[in-house]
Amino acid sequence: MHRHSYRWAVVITLGLSLPACERQPAVVTEHGASVETATEMWTVRFDRDDRGHDFDELLVQGDRVLLLDGADATVHARDLRTGDSLWIAGRRGAGPGEFLVPDELVDAGPARFGVADTRQGRLSVFSGPALDAPAGTLPLEGQLNSYCREATGSYIAIRFGDMMIVRLRKEAPPAVIDSIVWPVPVYNEVLELRQARFARSREGRCIVWQPKGNYFFEVTASAESDREYRRYADPYPAPRIDRSGPYPRAVSAPSAAKDAAVFGDSLFVLRGSMYTGPGAMVDVYDLGTGRRVKSLSVPHDDAYQIDVATGLLVVLRSTERGSILSAYARR
Repeated sequence: MHRHSYRWAVVITLGLSLPACERQPAVVTEHGASVETATEMWTVRFDRDDRGHDFDELLVQGDRVLLLDGADATVHARDLRTGDSLWIAGRRGAGPGEFLVPDELVDAGPARFGVADTRQGRLSVFSGPALDAPAGTLPLEGQLNSYCREATGSYIAIRFGDMMIVRLRKEAPPAVIDSIVWPVPVYNEVLELRQARFARSREGRCIVWQPKGNYFFEVTASAESDREYRRYADPYPAPRIDRSGPYPRAVSAPSAAKDAAVFGDSLFVLRGSMYTGPGAMVDVYDLGTGRRVKSLSVPHDDAYQIDVATGLLVVLRSTERGSILSAYARR
């Protein structure tokens, strides 16, 4: 399931300790957020003539980069440091380790990854290319569209039919543990709430983010009324205007966010350019304060997914010729 189509714009705010539905976040002014140019380390190109479609999901997992191909029902593994191919596994079917329409990769702890197949109704956990011997499975019931592994090892999901956060259980239907309520009204509640999803993450940090309303919060054991919200507004200057022709036109402006990933205590947010800007920007926010601490400039505005590792930013792009996977050095 492609996820090119949502995302947001970005300065930041902290939620007050009022009930979630009444909360009005206060603006936090940013100071000293730098912009760094990311340095390309390696790139792998996938020819559309061979594949005919783009990859659906990206996940950095240990020393490998995993790519999910929903159309072919396969998982591709690449070396994180070189981009070299490690293995390709998977096939279409209903047996162990087989997929009907796999739609999401999930971090499943050290050296493990999960594949969610909502058409088949299960989340399967694997440790390597032997997909016919999954380490475990969990049933998926209801309208689920995003998943996260908690620090306790259990898995939670967003049930977009009623906008509840549920915990998956092996022998019973999912248990409701929380609801998704944003601190201010949204423009189109049905559309915008259903775009809420978990940022790609490790280490048991489950961050729910909402592209259109520009909010995120962390799912914790505390009561919903104590939830701390962070709100994004636009930290960049107004659009650059070209006045050289007979009519002024905007030639660059920040766009809505496309993707988000968590690494350590930081949230990385991928944004593109609405016009003919210089490329994509990855904004980095401190999860504790909600402040933007820096931005990474990537020279491609066709990026649609990101993930993060120590010293590296991994970017998945969609071009006319096919998918492109690149790794960039970051400080």
